[in-house]
Amino acid sequence: MEILSPTILQIAILVAVALSVLSVLLLGAIVLIRWSTDRRHRHSAEFRKEAKPLVMGFLAGTTTKDDALETLSEDPKEALELLVETGNAQPPEGRNRIRILCAALPFEEEQLDLIESRHWETRRRAAERLGYVGGTASIGALKAALGDGILAVREAAARSLVAMGRTDAVESIVLALDVPGEMAERRAAEVIASLGDGAVDPLVAMLGQQGVKYSTTSVKIVIRALGLLRSREAVPVLLALLKNNEFTIRLNSVRALGLIGDSSSIPEIAELAEDLPWEVRNVAMQALGRLHAVERIPLLVRALGDPSWWVRFSSAQALYALGEPGLRALQKAMTEHADRYARDISRQILQEHRLLESNPTPSAL
Repeated sequence: MEILSPTILQIAILVAVALSVLSVLLLGAIVLIRWSTDRRHRHSAEFRKEAKPLVMGFLAGTTTKDDALETLSEDPKEALELLVETGNAQPPEGRNRIRILCAALPFEEEQLDLIESRHWETRRRAAERLGYVGGTASIGALKAALGDGILAVREAAARSLVAMGRTDAVESIVLALDVPGEMAERRAAEVIASLGDGAVDPLVAMLGQQGVKYSTTSVKIVIRALGLLRSREAVPVLLALLKNNEFTIRLNSVRALGLIGDSSSIPEIAELAEDLPWEVRNVAMQALGRLHAVERIPLLVRALGDPSWWVRFSSAQALYALGEPGLRALQKAMTEHADRYARDISRQILQEHRLLESNPTPSAL
């Protein structure tokens, strides 16, 4: 042990020295990273403080393009972050103005490389940015991104193609966003509807092939988009879909017809008052109220006694929406309807709208 002791001591000393050196190096690296990060944040804050008023001024028409670009070109990377962030918070007109600035800066080629990255978040950000910085060369890459395995990337590519006004991509966008679920379908429809009237013809054409080529989810997305677009051109095909075997397609078609507001659809919608799924009966009642179907008051009064609470509620709300004739029907139903649930829901709606002088005792069970 005496012979080994000096060697062990030397090793311990060397290890201690090495650890000390590593600690110093690590501390130095941390300090350097922190300094670099703080410096970058300060630079970003200073750049934005100078550049953002110019961008907002350009949007408002008080700053020239050249004045804004002179500052933005000093740091293209930070400028891109600022422009995309600002553009995402703007209405369509503002986003178009942001694209004017983006088109004048050298962003597109780099984003075209990044959209093929192995990392999905990098691809998503590139797809989003190409909606602002991309030109004709970006269209193919964005359409290819509609086939990405990550929904967030596909959605970013879809939004960018919509922002670029690519009505030729409507079918591809619908298929890319074909994800079942209420929220997913609604979000997809909103994306497509952002294209405006230019999307109507390809959407209607898709419904013409709904029984052959597309999934139920895709058809529902198309129907919802046409409803959001208030497309009267879609009324004939939507009326035909009211007889579809899939109840969710009937449901979405009724909802879309209610949004479109074409009173010629009232007779066909009224026929769904006896539809088996309560969800379809419910949206039919809502649509009759939205379409101001005064002539269907007797039907709405009968629906006050529907087995489904939601159908009863929507019927009462529809009667309220019909104005004086509907209110008279509600007041009469509150006391004279044969169904106690119909009396209760009539009273509830009148009370909610402060149309009763007092709150009478609920009908006897």
